[in-house]
Amino acid sequence: MTTTGRKKSPLNFRSFISFLLTWTFLFIAFTGVILYLTPQGRMAHWTDWRMLSLTKDQWSALHINSCLLFLIGAALHIYLNWRVLLSYIRTRATTGFRRKWEFALASLLAAVFAGGTLAVLPPFSTIMQVNDDIKQHWSGQVTTKAPVPHAEALPLRKLVAHIEGADVQRVMKVLRSAGYEVADASITLEILAEQTGASPMEIYGDILQGLSVPARAD
Repeated sequence: MTTTGRKKSPLNFRSFISFLLTWTFLFIAFTGVILYLTPQGRMAHWTDWRMLSLTKDQWSALHINSCLLFLIGAALHIYLNWRVLLSYIRTRATTGFRRKWEFALASLLAAVFAGGTLAVLPPFSTIMQVNDDIKQHWSGQVTTKAPVPHAEALPLRKLVAHIEGADVQRVMKVLRSAGYEVADASITLEILAEQTGASPMEIYGDILQGLSVPARAD
């Protein structure tokens, strides 16, 4: 006995999209929690802050790309089910909306969350205050303050201008004596950190120690 007709695809695309949306939603939630707990970007770069071996920039990239994938999956989900969705809308338009109280309650709750957040009212303001407290906690872990914002990205020849009594040749000599490979004055603390595994803050501390300059943590 033979069968005719189109061969069924081994992949159920609707199920695939449903699973994709589930996983990306969970990933968005998880990375969002991690980002809530992170320090400020400037401090994260200076101290080479990591969570589960990933930097803040990596967590941010994962979160943003997960959101993008979720939006693409949601768009495909709507495309695959647009007939059902359109039929549902038409049915509700002719028979009447039966979940008025549920709709009103959900709309009110969403409005309260948005309005309370913008008006800086508790408990919404408390959530943001906790976030600020977490960032302040991380800031308290800084043992050596950066001389200028994003000092880790400055080449040595520009960084030395912010170190009292220092010159580039002396700083390069100090770094080499501390075991860092410094080819020329264009290298940055950020690159040295990637090469050695030390944080820019630690390398800068070694510079100050080698120059006998007191470190600032305030």
